[in-house]
Parts: sequence; structure tokens; C-alpha cells
Amino acid sequence: MMSATAWAEPHWGEFKKGLCTAVGKRQHSAILWGIKGSWEEACKKTPAIINGQNFAGPTRCKNEKVSMWGEFDVDDTECMPTWGSFKKDDCRGPGIRQKSSVLHDIKDLSWEAACEQMPATIDGFAFVRPSRCKNVKINEWGEFDVPDNTCLSSTACAADCKAKKVNAVLGAPKGVTASKSMYCNDGPFDPYGGKKARRQDLGLPDSDNTVHIDMGGEAVYQNEEGQTFGGNDAINLNCSLNKTSDGNLGKKIPNLVFGFGNNMPFADAFADRISVENAPIFPKEIERVIKPGGVVKLVYTDFSLGQVDTLAKDLCVTPTVQKMGVIDVAWFVVPSDFDYRKPRDCKSVKEEL
Repeated sequence: MMSATAWAEPHWGEFKKGLCTAVGKRQHSAILWGIKGSWEEACKKTPAIINGQNFAGPTRCKNEKVSMWGEFDVDDTECMPTWGSFKKDDCRGPGIRQKSSVLHDIKDLSWEAACEQMPATIDGFAFVRPSRCKNVKINEWGEFDVPDNTCLSSTACAADCKAKKVNAVLGAPKGVTASKSMYCNDGPFDPYGGKKARRQDLGLPDSDNTVHIDMGGEAVYQNEEGQTFGGNDAINLNCSLNKTSDGNLGKKIPNLVFGFGNNMPFADAFADRISVENAPIFPKEIERVIKPGGVVKLVYTDFSLGQVDTLAKDLCVTPTVQKMGVIDVAWFVVPSDFDYRKPRDCKSVKEEL
């Protein structure tokens, strides 16, 4: 039995089970009793336990003039739609394939709203939401841009071959000596006197889509959490001659082209793919060097949200977001008609990252 003192404090009445308000969430609401002072302030600060879930306060407060209601969005598996079998569609860009599925069991929400919030794990990649949602009148489809190396053309010139050809064109970087390996803290400088390697210098056919730059890349490595980054298929652009990642200190970086991310030694539209993993992100330089129709992969944290958002606004593309623990990965398929000299300046996507 509740004491008279407890009843004197603001407290919730009986909770009413309502409709689904979001994917995996259902509204539960109740009247707040025992209010002294501001109804709104009391509502915001009154906690609740609903279905074993603790809430510091309601998701929303609603003043109905004669009473104050608190509305709580509570986890509920009955409000979780399900994806059907994923269909393998066409390639969308270098190393990216679309996979799509119908969304089933949508409750209370609009088809579009449910699709836009619905996560999925495909081929081991955990996505926050689809890249695109498509209403075809009889059902709602989610389309995901999924990494797939079968969407890369084969080439006789692998990453080591490409790096050698680029270095042959650029020549030895000026200001870089054998007695020093790290230049990243020296401030950016141009070691090639304005010279830029062109795509034509690689001698590849027009159909080739395998030119990959990893900005700050060191090839494959793992962080302290055991997450794997990098790859063996990229030209590693780095301002260090040696690896700096855990367990690899002092080892030479393979497929290295020396340089800085904010002034890459590559001509416009040089790369089919650009990756930035645990390195500074320079959106404008990425826009210049990526080929229209190419793919950009950014590993980011809250500290680099602004740079990811800048790229999204300039390209007018909402990226596909992959979750990797405390970090996220944004995948961009660059529009085939994109011109970096005319950024599109579309809406911010920060809330979706």
C-alpha cells in the first residue's frame, strides 16, 4: 500500500496501451496526478517504469487543459516489421550492389515511415536504414547499397602496380628524407610542386572501375577492439612512410603514395573509390578526386559528423549508414552527373547519421 506521503508527490495513473509510434516502439500514456506548480515541469521530471523499462520522464507531455498526460514510447516487438528475403539487384557503383526486400507486418505507421526507420543486416553489414524506400502501391520495398567486390572489374594492374605508376609520374617527394618517417604533424606541404597523377597515367581501359584511394591508409589492420580496417586493393595516401596502427608500428606502408588528404596528388576524377578510415576527412578534396558515379566510404564518429554532412549536402545524397559499435560507416554513391565545381548544397542529413 502506497503511503500518503508518496501519493502527495506527482505520480502517474494507470497506463493505457496505444498505437505503434515508431519501428519497435509503442505509446503508453497516463494522467499525471498530484502536481504542484507547473504541470509541464512536473511532467518532464516524473519517472516511470513500464513493462520493466525505466524512464526518467515521458517522451512527450500533453496538456489537455483539464489534465496533464505523459506519453512514453516503449520498446515493443509487436511494432517491429520484418524484411522478406533480400533480392540481389544490379551494381550501383564500383564495389556496391543494390539488394532489396519487401517490408512486411507494418503496424500503425505509414509504409514510408516504417521503411525509413527499419534496420537490416545483409551479408554481415548492419545498416541503420535502407538507402532508398520505394512504394510500389501493393507493398513497400527497401533498397540497400551493399559492398560487393563482384561489382569491380578485373584488372591486370593491382594496387601495387597502380601505386608504382603514380609514383613514377610524380617523382620523389621533395622535403622527405630517409632519416624521417612521419610528416603528418609538420603541416601540409606540396612535395610534388603542383604535379598531379592523372587517371590516364595508369594505362587502364575506360571500363576499369578499380582505382581505389585509401586516405591515411596502411593496408589491413585491426584496432584495439579487434575491428578490421583498410584493405590490400588501394593506393594508400599517407603523410607517414611507416605504419602507426597497433601492432604494426614502424612497418613500411605498402602501395604508398606520399601526400596529404587536403591536397591529394591526383587529378580531378582520378578515383573510382575513396575510403577514409580513422583519418581526417576533407570533403572538398574528396569531391574533386572522386569520379562521378564512384563510391566514397567514410568511417566517422561524432567529432567528424560535420564533414560527413558537408559531403552529403554537396552531393545531395543521403548516405547508407552501417553501424560498427561506437563508430559508424557512411557509404556514398556519387551521382553520375556530379560536378565538384558546382556543389548542390542540399539539406543537412545530420539527424540521419
